[in-house]
Amino acid sequence: MKKMIFKIIKILIIIAVIVIMTAGLILWLWKPFGSTPSKELQEEYAKRTEYFYDGIFHQMEEFSVLTDYEGEESVASKNQYPTDQIPVDKISEFPSVKEGEWNVTWFGHSTVMLQIDDKKIFIDPMLSEYSSPIQAFYGKRMAELPMDAEDIPEVDVVVFSHDHYDHLDYNTIKKIDSKVKEYIVPLGVDQHLIRWGVDENKIHTVAWWDEIEVSGITFTSTPAQHYSGRLPWRNNTTLFGGYVMQKDGQQIYYTGDTGYAEFFKDINERFGKMDLVIMENGQYDKMWADCHMMPEEGVEAAKILQADVVLPVHWAGFVLSNHSWKEPIERYTNEAEKEQISVITPQIGESVGKNDIAEHMNKWWENLN
Repeated sequence: MKKMIFKIIKILIIIAVIVIMTAGLILWLWKPFGSTPSKELQEEYAKRTEYFYDGIFHQMEEFSVLTDYEGEESVASKNQYPTDQIPVDKISEFPSVKEGEWNVTWFGHSTVMLQIDDKKIFIDPMLSEYSSPIQAFYGKRMAELPMDAEDIPEVDVVVFSHDHYDHLDYNTIKKIDSKVKEYIVPLGVDQHLIRWGVDENKIHTVAWWDEIEVSGITFTSTPAQHYSGRLPWRNNTTLFGGYVMQKDGQQIYYTGDTGYAEFFKDINERFGKMDLVIMENGQYDKMWADCHMMPEEGVEAAKILQADVVLPVHWAGFVLSNHSWKEPIERYTNEAEKEQISVITPQIGESVGKNDIAEHMNKWWENLN
């Protein structure tokens, strides 16, 4: 009897070892999980920013991914996904943009094609159907894409705010890389791209407040109150942030994913008023209030930034929180109206130019469920 028990235990141990080794091999080989910066690179990060120490990037302010919240727990809305079809304008080509003007085309969630003069800047391009490392596993997109990755034209610059799956996507990179002239990414994110076959000579890495000129546009990396990581045990080994983009007197700011923080005042002190703010607005919850802004906080940030006009993003793409699919834009536009802040609300795939913002403030979601 004892021999039989010992034999069973031995078999179970062997099975457990095989499972652990197989799982480890999958994690090592599965490219969408990305890469981890080496010790040498981490030493470089510590020299480039005071916010890298103890092997990870830190916040400017006190921060917690999950916050202490005294009140009712957030309950998942019945309308996290729309029951009606979200209208999408299919893109055949992008409009030409005159010198001294800008144009934005929203792809849903945080993906935006920004055009400044004749330059194309692709912001957080995520063009897969699922926001997960294993497609068809979880995180299904709630609306059609306005343009497939294969049809994206030549892009001057791709910028990434951080390495979460709903912003940085392996399959998208593999499909568009041949059309991308240059990338600008936060420290550490370049290691993912290099593993995926991107030429490292095309990649520029930035720490907070770094300034770089690419394709005649000045990019300044700005702080964010968020976190990074493509695996639970690799959080914050890469940086996260936003960008101020300047050309011919125009200033456009993309917040990236962020909670509300004091650095919005710092940005305003450095740059003054913004012609356009592409504002994070969605996937928020009181249980992780440090990571994402509530819509009302986003409006307050727009006031501080002296935004001429705001494009709210990070909604109508993927379900990452408990609110209904259209709550973020409803709350944002309602609060913005009180504060007399101009908000453009294009449908997915619709282009908005600097001189036609008044034509793109329709509340197209109102009659959808």
